Amino acid sequence: MIISSLKLLVFIALPTITAEIFITGQTKNVAHIELDSSGRTN
Repeated sequence: MIISSLKLLVFIALPTITAEIFITGQTKNVAHIELDSSGRTN
């Protein structure tokens, strides 16, 4: 029972962790792209 609950926690936690990493990475990429475009255009 304990092992199955731990597996459930891992299955629930992994997608949220990967989603957070993906979201933070996307925001950083967007910020870098905005900075690069503004620097080039200006």
